[in-house]
Amino acid sequence: MLDSAGDHAKRYTIALCAEKGQGREVFATGTLLKVWDEYFIVTAGHVVTRMRGAPEGVHLLGWNPSANHLVHLEGVEFHSVDSESCDVGLVRLPYGLALSMADPPNYLDLEQIDSYDVPKVGASYLVCGFPTALYLSEPRKLGLIRYLTRSRGDECKRAYDPAVDIILSYRPEKQKWRGVELSEISLKGMSGGGIWRFFAPGSRQAWTPSDLRLVGVQHSWRGDLLRGTRIASLLRVLAEMKPDLSKLIHQRHPSAKTARLGG
Repeated sequence: MLDSAGDHAKRYTIALCAEKGQGREVFATGTLLKVWDEYFIVTAGHVVTRMRGAPEGVHLLGWNPSANHLVHLEGVEFHSVDSESCDVGLVRLPYGLALSMADPPNYLDLEQIDSYDVPKVGASYLVCGFPTALYLSEPRKLGLIRYLTRSRGDECKRAYDPAVDIILSYRPEKQKWRGVELSEISLKGMSGGGIWRFFAPGSRQAWTPSDLRLVGVQHSWRGDLLRGTRIASLLRVLAEMKPDLSKLIHQRHPSAKTARLGG
């Protein structure tokens, strides 16, 4: 069931790459989002900061392994909040570039986002992304990591802001990728990956896409502690970035109006 959920999340997940000469590196992860007739890559704020500051001669690319599309990110628009307390970013894609990246059905829409989710102890989450180390070892077989996490308890609330942060417990020794324990793989490159809340179908036998909702963006981890920013904060950033979309965003996700962007 979790494998099916991970495969569903994979269709919206891309690798962000930097290319110079003959060298290419996967440095981060993004999630594809469509709002009305606008297309975006959702990622972490510090990832967008790095993209903005790319040195001369370094080309930025988006790699969609699901469609085997590698696209130069030219003519894009950046927007982000990159701080200790809030770390979310958006890359707006021109229409033609967006269609080169993926077909419209392979972009998330606002109905596939849960801006009200408040992590509860024991709730299940999937985090998806592309570690740099896997690309370096198998450049033609870019591997998506899907690892299951659990929400942390009240002990984290003193150090983090539950109105902005998602704090999850990550146990790499319990997870594998192609038979290799994730504890043996550096998670560099996962920054900006989507955090998905997985709702078990209960008495239903079949899993459906409605059981999976994007609830946040991963930006950092330390030991067994994984940190992300809640999606409501990102939607507020998007509404401010594109005022013409704010009415639609606030209709579907009223929490975006008052979402915090950190202290």
